Amino acid sequence: MPIWLVLLSTGFCSASETSWAKGKSQHSQVRLISQLSSLSSKTFEIQMGLEFKLDPGWHVYWKNPGDVGYAPKLVWKLPESWLASDLNFPHPILFDAPSPDGLQLQSIGYEASAIYPIILTGAQVNPPSFAIKLNVQYLVCDDICVPESADLELSLPINSENLSKHKERLERSFSALPQPQSDVQMEWLDENEFVVDFGQTPIAGPLLLSGEGRSGIFWKVLPLTANQYRIQLKPSSSIKKSLELHYQVGPTKNSFFINIPLSTTAQSSFESFWLALLLAFVGGAILNLMPCVLPVVILKTNSLIRLRETQGLRRSLSFTMLGILTSFLCLAAVVILLKSLGQQVGWGFQFQSPVFVGLMIFVIFVFALNLFGVFEIQLPHVANNKMLQSSGPFFEGVFATALATPCSAPFLGTALSYAFTQSWPVFMLFFLVMGLGLSLPYLIIFAHPSFIRFLPRPGNWMIAMKRWLAYSLLLAVLWLLYVLQQQAGVLSSLVIVGFSLLVFIGLRELRGLLRWLIVAALLVFGLWNVQNFSSSSRRISQTEDLEKQSYRERMSEAELRVLFQVDSRPIFLNITADWCLTCKYNEYSVLKTDWFQDIIETHQMRFINVDWTKRNPEIGKFLESYGRAGIPFSMIIGPDKKLLLPELLTRATVEKRIKEFTR
Repeated sequence: MPIWLVLLSTGFCSASETSWAKGKSQHSQVRLISQLSSLSSKTFEIQMGLEFKLDPGWHVYWKNPGDVGYAPKLVWKLPESWLASDLNFPHPILFDAPSPDGLQLQSIGYEASAIYPIILTGAQVNPPSFAIKLNVQYLVCDDICVPESADLELSLPINSENLSKHKERLERSFSALPQPQSDVQMEWLDENEFVVDFGQTPIAGPLLLSGEGRSGIFWKVLPLTANQYRIQLKPSSSIKKSLELHYQVGPTKNSFFINIPLSTTAQSSFESFWLALLLAFVGGAILNLMPCVLPVVILKTNSLIRLRETQGLRRSLSFTMLGILTSFLCLAAVVILLKSLGQQVGWGFQFQSPVFVGLMIFVIFVFALNLFGVFEIQLPHVANNKMLQSSGPFFEGVFATALATPCSAPFLGTALSYAFTQSWPVFMLFFLVMGLGLSLPYLIIFAHPSFIRFLPRPGNWMIAMKRWLAYSLLLAVLWLLYVLQQQAGVLSSLVIVGFSLLVFIGLRELRGLLRWLIVAALLVFGLWNVQNFSSSSRRISQTEDLEKQSYRERMSEAELRVLFQVDSRPIFLNITADWCLTCKYNEYSVLKTDWFQDIIETHQMRFINVDWTKRNPEIGKFLESYGRAGIPFSMIIGPDKKLLLPELLTRATVEKRIKEFTR
């Protein structure tokens, strides 16, 4: 059959290109083009290109797609002994990515049109034709993303080697590929941060990162000088072989890349894992001293004093530790599930839910009533013993974990920031180690029961202590009511107070199963009302101090850029929440003092307070971009540099960091 008839029957436009394959969304077209229109028996290499045509606003992706997307995926069927190179990528552009929840995301790729260069190599060609089949899977996006697929076929005749009409376009595509550079200086500061110095080279456009094992924009670029940058990577164990930094130079915007060696960081990464694990344990142990958990520790001490002369001491301790570890593992599992569903979660995320806060109010209130002696659980003697020996201590551990989550102890923030970037088995391990840290006091007494002799003997003082603990739990109820009012409005707090009074009456006046059925019904009905109020309410109350300052309930990189367009003064940014007790300590010991106001004014800075009491994925994304899994979060920001502060603030630390930043 003549070649022209073959081409017509297969639908080819010419021997050097396939027909345009239109995507099902009707917003993209793709085809394969060849440098040669015909081959000879001595052809051993063919330059080709995968070409896209896109409607305005639609785009395809670079090899590192950014926050959303993926690069085209190719499956070849070539003649025997022939191979296709990896897809080559011209220098891309940055553009905003589609986000269903309104987050400010960015992706990397190409708009309007793009040619991905490819090279085919082989040993020989066999007449009469050179047949190629290619399946392309790609994602095309605008405000929405559509996965597309195309099957392309090209048959090149074999007689003599002739250049096609696409020769010059393909040559331009290959010559525009980023070229390797070796004279750029770079130095690792630690396993997730390095400095790159371009010398006298003028950098044009953004720096872009790619490499095997890396995806998404998991890094931050901090300019140090005109041509020196500090690049922070998101902590990750997924680096495999290589890392590349892509950039453009000069007015002509020639593209280059540098290979970044990873071998120098392997040992450091190993050491960082164990250091982060140690910090998780130490941070969990320090949680016992935080105001959230301290009442439970004292309550447990009370019960241990009663058990000092019995054989049930170790049994009680073991069930309390089991309750703590089980709760931490359940919390980790919930976080993993929510993250797999695309939710933005961090440490203490459950306190952003008004329903959870309402539930905690009920639980702590009932617990306080029990300490006041309003009710006692009457069970048969055998069942009562089992309750005292297992269920009671177990739920003490669960209670301690629930109260620990709004606190961020020293060292814990660093460990959590590392853990939230790891695979789910490592993530579970970190939460288990934090649970072991929280269990440390019980673990010590379990290993050495003789230490119990250092505790005072039982006596009337225990009754007074029990009442003091009950009052401290009522204070916790008042604090949570304040948090609920900030999240869901005054009416929801009044509903919870009303239902709590009904619970008190039911527990005091009724007996048996009936009162617990009524309490359960009141709990469900109360939380249902809170959910309804919270879905339609908005926060309207702010403290006088925050009204005087710049108060916000959202924060993103785009918003920072807008702020600096209006006012170029440095910003002291603080992200807080009403349920975060460590944040409140920072505010009342440092950030809300006259001393802080004076130092801010002296250094001509602005103070911006961002509230994360209510759930806001945009703020969660902002925190994650700086390697933080939760709050408190404080940072000093200028138009050209940024400086993170530790979770726990002191006047000395803040003053030192402000002076460093403004020096």
